[in-house]
Amino acid sequence: MEKAVVYAYKNCVTGKQALQVQIDKCRGFAERAGLEIVGVYADLHTRSRREELLRECEEGNIHAIIVSSYDRIERAQEQFYRIAKKLQQHDVKLYFADGTFGTNCYEYFFVSEYFADILTRRK
Repeated sequence: MEKAVVYAYKNCVTGKQALQVQIDKCRGFAERAGLEIVGVYADLHTRSRREELLRECEEGNIHAIIVSSYDRIERAQEQFYRIAKKLQQHDVKLYFADGTFGTNCYEYFFVSEYFADILTRRK
């Protein structure tokens, strides 16, 4: 069984309940996908646990991450691309519990980025 960690993020006052909802959603996804959750990283108002998670990925300690939706990793598209590229370079799989972008998110994002680059150059 593939091992994965959950990452949850909320930036407002109602965050603790919302964090648990995200974690529960990821646990349900893991069960359906046959993944074993071995850890949970949760941030409320800051991204300090995300940074810790990324360091763990770089060190080769984490091989799969489940988030409830893509924007939990990062809302800003450019920053999300950077993080996704870093995860891909370290062979870390990224799963979205809400099914966003299917199972191969890297293919989706990098094809989108390629076409965005082409369109930008044409202007």
